Parts: sequence; C-alpha cells; structure tokens
Amino acid sequence: MGEDLLKTNISRKTYFPVYLMITTLIALLAYVTYKGLAINSIALKAVVIFSLLGIASTEFHRWGESYEITPTFFVHNRGRVKKNIRKIAINCISDLGIDQTVWQRILNFGTVNVYAFSEGSKPIQVRNISNPRKFTEFLEQKMNEIRGMKKDHGEPQTPLS
Repeated sequence: MGEDLLKTNISRKTYFPVYLMITTLIALLAYVTYKGLAINSIALKAVVIFSLLGIASTEFHRWGESYEITPTFFVHNRGRVKKNIRKIAINCISDLGIDQTVWQRILNFGTVNVYAFSEGSKPIQVRNISNPRKFTEFLEQKMNEIRGMKKDHGEPQTPLS
C-alpha cells in the first residue's frame, strides 16, 4: 500500500520574486561595503526591515494553509487564528486538475483543483504546491484504493479463487 499520509503546504517557490528582491538588496549592500562607499543608515535599516518583514510575512502566509491526504480523507486546513478545516471523503472526489503557468512548470509548482461529486460545489484549490503531479498521483492512488481499483489497469479488484 505504500505511504498512507501526504502533507504539504504552499511552496517557497511561490515567493521567488520576494526572495530575489531580498537577495539583490543584500548583494547591493555587500557590493557597496566591498567598494568602501558610505552606506546611509536609513537605507541600511530599510533593507534590514524589508528583508525581515519579507521573510516573516512569506513564512507566516505559507504556514497558514496546509493540505493532507489520509487513507480516507482529503483535508484542507486554512488559518492560524481563525481555523477553517474542510474534509472531503476520498470516495467523494470526482475529478482532479492541475493549473500551471510556464513559470510554474519550469519551477515545478502549481495549483491542483479537487472537485467533489456534490453538484454546484466549488473545487478546493490546492494552491502553489511543489510537484503538483506527485500530489495528484498520490490522491488518485488513494481514490483507486478506496474504490477497489487496480493501480495499473483501472479494473475492479476481484478475489482470487
């Protein structure tokens, strides 16, 4: 049966532009220091504050949303203070889809849409996770196990006589 649980949250790759800005600012400060030029204390404080706030806010946002696949449920946890937990039985999932831009395909992250059988329900979007194909394959494997399907052929499993 393999692994029984998969947990994930928003990928750090989502925040690549923020990390790139922080890295660029720090590299610029290092270059100015290396050249022996004077650094304005306000500019130095601004870079430090921006860097710390940038890292803290991205991590806070990242940890505020998580996703789990258990043997019987798909669970979406959202929020740190006001918790919102949505559980869907795996046998109630009808379809899965992956949305990726070119940039996301290059960095191997994207959004997985999880559709339930209930009519009119919005899909749960598993946003900006690393390796969405692996997540989708793991969830499909659990769906097939619950529905009694063979992994390779999609045929119902029958007991051997």
